[in-house]
Amino acid sequence: MLERSKNETPIKAGCYVCDHKFPDIIHCREHIIEEHRSGFDVSGESDFQYRSDLTFGDLEWVDENIWVLLREPELGAKWHRLHLSYHRVFPFSRRVIGVEGATIHTVYVAQCSPVDGDWRHVYIGHANNCLDSAYAQHARTASDSNSSIIPLESYLANNLFTEDPAEGLRWDLQFMLHDHEGGWTFPNAKVSLEVEKWLRAQLEAIGYLVGSDRPEQIAIA
Repeated sequence: MLERSKNETPIKAGCYVCDHKFPDIIHCREHIIEEHRSGFDVSGESDFQYRSDLTFGDLEWVDENIWVLLREPELGAKWHRLHLSYHRVFPFSRRVIGVEGATIHTVYVAQCSPVDGDWRHVYIGHANNCLDSAYAQHARTASDSNSSIIPLESYLANNLFTEDPAEGLRWDLQFMLHDHEGGWTFPNAKVSLEVEKWLRAQLEAIGYLVGSDRPEQIAIA
């Protein structure tokens, strides 16, 4: 039972604000961010700026307003509040508390240069060090004398929006996959790649153009 719940994918997700139902969590998050902006700063000149200005408190509020329909052995299915059910819902349930000094494994989303003015062009990566360092490594071009750690130009480098990770990381899309306080990690690289595959499928399903440096590992059949 415990192992099954660690990999559980909700049957569907629902918005607590308006009761709309969605096939997945990411789709429901997008709906709340786009349609229920009351209390959020909407003064940004672009959708990207608006999303960049969302605070962790804003994103916590979004998840507090998501319900997930989970399988129940005796009842068939039951609705649960997402923010109270991370321990059951994949991929959040696969996180573990990091051990000081041990290698971390995390998944992150970075903003790429917009395509035809659309900000839904992103990069998904896996990191085994701090996010700022991972971002900086991939943002370097092959001609950079300090780029030997990543010998080939990465997708992010070729499609870079900004060299500043504070402006380039998409917390609205990676929220709770990587904990901003640094206490969580996925147990190993294999699980991180599973999360990459899951997130890529989720984002592509709602219209994102998603790039990666590991297309052969995370391609969706």
